[in-house]
Amino acid sequence: MNKLTVFIMALLVLFTSFGLVNAASSSRDIADTELSGLVLVLQSAWFTDPSELAPLGVSNNGIVVNGSAVLQGKDQDMDSYLAATESQIVESFGQYVTKHNLNGSTAYVIMDLEAVIAPKNWGHYVGSDSDDAGDNQNGTSEFNQIITAFNLRISVAKNLLPTAKICLYGMPVPSSPHPTGAHWIQQQAGFTAAGKLGAFDLADYIVPTLYTRYCEQDSSNYTSKNATMISMALGEAQTFRRTNGESIPIMPLVTPTLFNGASACNKTNIPATELWSQITLIKSYSIDSYFMWVGNEDMPDTDQTIPEYLGDLLQAANQNSSGF
Repeated sequence: MNKLTVFIMALLVLFTSFGLVNAASSSRDIADTELSGLVLVLQSAWFTDPSELAPLGVSNNGIVVNGSAVLQGKDQDMDSYLAATESQIVESFGQYVTKHNLNGSTAYVIMDLEAVIAPKNWGHYVGSDSDDAGDNQNGTSEFNQIITAFNLRISVAKNLLPTAKICLYGMPVPSSPHPTGAHWIQQQAGFTAAGKLGAFDLADYIVPTLYTRYCEQDSSNYTSKNATMISMALGEAQTFRRTNGESIPIMPLVTPTLFNGASACNKTNIPATELWSQITLIKSYSIDSYFMWVGNEDMPDTDQTIPEYLGDLLQAANQNSSGF
């Protein structure tokens, strides 16, 4: 590390002792309910009043970090992404840490690094340039550079937030219910190759991203399609390995909003009973903790508040709504 990096990290250690505390709720305050294990996360924000969540059994001890915080935002291109130095990333992320009161945090910090090159697209660069691959069986030299740049950003996050739980978003993220489809196979190849280059070595959790893609207006068997994608993602996540062969803990991410530009229900909210059915499927994989992502404190396309939706979700859980 150069002197600037060491100086900034020293300041952050100081802030850890005397800095601000984030707005996450204490685990002592959270009720034991059917929703226990659910962590509400917003995009670069904390839910303002965790006391509204605690009686429901829901924690807000997590945050989703925009890629721009580690110089992987929409303003970067591939050249600037690869060229960013450790000290530049430390300076940028250090500012983010202070702004969002993360100093000394034990929160779940989800690194949402999708701009420039999203992890789901790593597979595009695996073995695509045999003249440039040399003896490396994991991919091309450009692929190696991409993963090296990714690893650097995760290393900075881990160093600046040593007590936080660093989580990797989109690991994996299915977009269609076709386990033998070319895009899914390519996504699998990218994650396998990235793992051999240490992409998961510093992560505390990987985060399979389980967006709902279909509704009743799209297909009569829409629940089956959504279930297939959940199973694809969780099954694939279980194959991820660190370079020492260890598996990585899994915390999936769900959302109450459907995301699929081809769906008749795109960007509308799904019934709480349907989301609970999906959570029931997740739990069948022996997964007890998971994230629910909402972009900000306002639920999209409705006047319903997040606590109100979570209340409906708890009611569905208590009624033991039928699963897939």
